[in-house]
Amino acid sequence: MKIMVVDQHTLFREGVISLIKGQPDVEIVGDGKLGLDMFEQALAHKPDIVLLGAQLFEEDGKELMNVVLSEHPGTAFIVLAPNENTETLLNVMRHGARGYLHKNISESVLLKSLYAVKRGEVAISRAMMTEIVLELYRMSKVTSTRESDRLSSLT
Repeated sequence: MKIMVVDQHTLFREGVISLIKGQPDVEIVGDGKLGLDMFEQALAHKPDIVLLGAQLFEEDGKELMNVVLSEHPGTAFIVLAPNENTETLLNVMRHGARGYLHKNISESVLLKSLYAVKRGEVAISRAMMTEIVLELYRMSKVTSTRESDRLSSLT
């Protein structure tokens, strides 16, 4: 599994890399801060998974995701966030992320998440999954109310 780590904090990147590079089937194909170099690395190395810092997602990370996913739709992005925020979660998922994890997760959760995403699953905490379900419920209620309003105006 080819992995790329993109985060603005060098110590964090190095820590993540040291945790996952010991896995027999993991190859780190790039790491760094967001910039032209990251676009080039991602397009050249075709990573299976890109771990992307949430703060960088808000900067040029969306563009990185769009470019990489248009060229290599099989690449999965997991956004690593300093806190769990429903709005950010929904935003990264709308842009094609396959995971959204808190930066404070354990090594075992990170590894399980990487393998889950590689299998085609999503990597989201149970708390954030609950938020997604609640948001879908709220959205369905709004849609249902609008539809009822339109139907009641018919004669």
